[in-house]
Amino acid sequence: MRFSVLGPLAIYHDGEPVEMTTAKLRVLLVTLLLSANRPVPMSSLLDRLWDRSPPADQSKAARLYVTRLRAALGPARNLVRTVPGGYQIDVRPDQLDLLRFEQLVAEADTTDDCSARAETLGAALALWRGDPCPDVASDVLRSDDLSRLTERRLLVEEQYADLGLALGRHSELVPRLRGLVAQTSLRERLWAQLVLALHGSGRRAEALDAYRTIAAQLAEELGVDPGEELRAAQQAVLTDGLPEAATNGDGSRPRQLPADLARFTGRGGYLAQLDRYILDSDVPVTLVAVDGPAGVGKTSLVLHWAHQRADRFPDGQLFVDLRGGQRSANDVLGSFLRALGQPADRIPVDLDERAGLFRSVTADRQLLVVLDNADDAAQVRPLMPGPGGVAMVTSRRRLRGLSVRNGAERLALAPFGREEAIELLSRIAGPARIAAARDATATLTDHCGRLALPLVIMAERLADGTPVDQLLHDLGDERKRLDAFAVTSDAETDLRVTLGSAYAALPAAAARLFRLLGTWPGHRVGASAAAALAGIDKSATLQLLHTLADAHHLRQVGPGRYELHDLLRAFAVELFAAEPDDEALSRMLSWCLHSAYNAARRLEDHRPLRPPPLEPGVAPIEPATEQQAIGWFGTELDNLIAAVALAAERGRNDYAWQIVATFNEFRERKLRWADHTGVINIALTAVRSTGDLRGQALMSTTLANNQQHLGRYTEALANYRRSLDQCRELGDDVGEGLALGNIGRSLYRLGRHEDASTHWQHSLAVHRRLGRRGSEAQDLHNMAMCRLDAGHPAEAIALDEQALELQLAQGDRFGAALVHGQLGEAHLALGRHVTAVTHLRTALTMLQDGGGSVYEADAMSMLAIALQHAGERGEATALAREAARRLHADGAPATKKLLAMLRAVFAPPIIDTGRPVSSAKPYSEPGPRK
Repeated sequence: MRFSVLGPLAIYHDGEPVEMTTAKLRVLLVTLLLSANRPVPMSSLLDRLWDRSPPADQSKAARLYVTRLRAALGPARNLVRTVPGGYQIDVRPDQLDLLRFEQLVAEADTTDDCSARAETLGAALALWRGDPCPDVASDVLRSDDLSRLTERRLLVEEQYADLGLALGRHSELVPRLRGLVAQTSLRERLWAQLVLALHGSGRRAEALDAYRTIAAQLAEELGVDPGEELRAAQQAVLTDGLPEAATNGDGSRPRQLPADLARFTGRGGYLAQLDRYILDSDVPVTLVAVDGPAGVGKTSLVLHWAHQRADRFPDGQLFVDLRGGQRSANDVLGSFLRALGQPADRIPVDLDERAGLFRSVTADRQLLVVLDNADDAAQVRPLMPGPGGVAMVTSRRRLRGLSVRNGAERLALAPFGREEAIELLSRIAGPARIAAARDATATLTDHCGRLALPLVIMAERLADGTPVDQLLHDLGDERKRLDAFAVTSDAETDLRVTLGSAYAALPAAAARLFRLLGTWPGHRVGASAAAALAGIDKSATLQLLHTLADAHHLRQVGPGRYELHDLLRAFAVELFAAEPDDEALSRMLSWCLHSAYNAARRLEDHRPLRPPPLEPGVAPIEPATEQQAIGWFGTELDNLIAAVALAAERGRNDYAWQIVATFNEFRERKLRWADHTGVINIALTAVRSTGDLRGQALMSTTLANNQQHLGRYTEALANYRRSLDQCRELGDDVGEGLALGNIGRSLYRLGRHEDASTHWQHSLAVHRRLGRRGSEAQDLHNMAMCRLDAGHPAEAIALDEQALELQLAQGDRFGAALVHGQLGEAHLALGRHVTAVTHLRTALTMLQDGGGSVYEADAMSMLAIALQHAGERGEATALAREAARRLHADGAPATKKLLAMLRAVFAPPIIDTGRPVSSAKPYSEPGPRK
């Protein structure tokens, strides 16, 4: 299939024309062809299909037209493919005249032979068959796209005419230029070239007449005189010479910098750093590489600095957009050398020779070279100027090679700070609009990742009158977040296109891993989890993560740990949704469950049921110590909770409830008062859908544990009893014993101490019969707590000593720590202060050695009191102060009781912080049953 847009739209299959009579399909096809091999955002398609007045169901209608277009293309239907945020048509230069035209123009730029260049440009212009696509009905397409294409043709026509004039082909140019000035009656450069061509053909009178014609038209229609180039052409005719511009072109001091941004905001620290690197150093830097993620504002920063410091580069400023590797160094050097006034016949063809000439021409010249959007160091090195010049490079990659080999200073551009981001919004949308909703605006900047491009898009929406709350609503759904930024038909400012181009530049393996991160439930991921997602080993995964971090798709936040900001995560989610991978999802959930199970077992939690077999390619973490297990849970808990919701949403219910079942011991040690009711209810719904009664009993217990810690003892009691009934229905003696003990916990909290003791006696009998020594120890510990509370510390000591022996024999250091704490309390009640200190110091040490616990403040408080009574007042005061600080910081239910005890022993300035507290008894909340 071949397509032609450089004239009326034409389609050919096997050399035969193909008719496409449907107007909308023609608009759609031309829109895709004008951006061939590049993504076209859905917003661009909608604007052109309906001239910015789309129907209510615009996206659905557009997708329908894409389906029809593919059908109309028949065997070439696969040329049109879906990409993130839109569509793309993939064609070769031999399939599309526009691509062939650009290919020939680029080829012409690579040769320094004027005749060869003219011949190649002539071949490119011969592809044109009139105005582009005059038969395609779209006002937006004509005004925004086809007009630019026509302008592109005229620029090439002017290049071709310059070459013809230089080669003396004046007579050949005259009819061509007459036709062009007839089409573009006020384009002065074409008129100037016509004047010179007529003059060079010996037609002096006609040349002067042509000058008078355009001069009259300019005066009549615009009220202006001819410009400098036209006047120079007239003078050349009058003096029978050549205009000065034609002989030397005065390109020796180029000023190629694109315009500065009038609303450039912030970045003072980065601008100052560039000053230090380039202007203020004793040994000035000649190469600076600015890297950062897509849309962060690298080009704007460099251009702003360059404009502010332009006077420091009086010999000129060169600029080129390297397009992420699409522009070759050879082509760029040719353009630079011509801009610096080098005659075409003196510019060598060889890359190394061109680079050498460039360095010679620029040596000792105060010249600035801006190399924008570089792909790698190899692309940059030939473009570095000679001594005296400065090169500034921007790239989405960390160009470490330039630092290592070329001594470049690297400036990593981070997103805006919050205040800078708000200031940028304020400058565009207006201070009053921002001041009226400052807190919401701050949240908006967070959702934009505080990146320049998305911030500017949101600012434009604010300036158009969209309320901040509406923007936050539009950004709320992660799966549709990028839609909020699709407000322009310009691909250069379309966020999806920007992110997509950065993604397309990734190596295939790194791109696959980034896409798979779209199903990871959190913003942070470790190497082990990423390896499971990809189904590859950890060392290979680390290399890919490093590649993604170097390309600013991820940010490293710790050893082997990486973060995606909101917008990149939303983009990864879209990529995964467009190309889902059920096996990757299964591997991820398998890793979460097995890793959590291993960590729970390391914490001596034997409640979770053994998980299903590992998915192939998954290597879960296996903590070697309690500290490692607690650290892992602390790092991954938010991700695990999100994984539960994801598993339930995708119908992976076994994973959903079994992951939750692993949380109990960690919650007991570190998050005693956290409310996880929401995720536990998700797990309960999931396990009920499976019909697994044993799992339901376990989830009922898990919910009751959470309610118990939150002080909802009646609700907890009901769920513990539900678990007891389910265990008895299953004939599960172990579960029955645990449920009896847990019921005792709730009864104790409700003040029904005798009922609690009865249940613990029954639980103790079951556990002794089954030989469950760890659970037996916990029953004894709970009974001791009851006796201590009743004012019988000696009886409590006897029970706790039995419990301690069992705990130590089982290797349960956390349980033993709690028993030591209660023994210290009992001995303190009997006035045995030294013995109490010994037990309480042991309790605190064991808790700290076990990875820390919320119970540390309890042990610290009681140890401070015991030390004070034992006469160790210095240590006692320091501990009391630290204990009070922790109690006030975490707002734990035990705070009021503990602080009251501390106040009774220590002076108020040590203890009081003025915060309200609640009540409980230290060590009086036994852990969930194991």
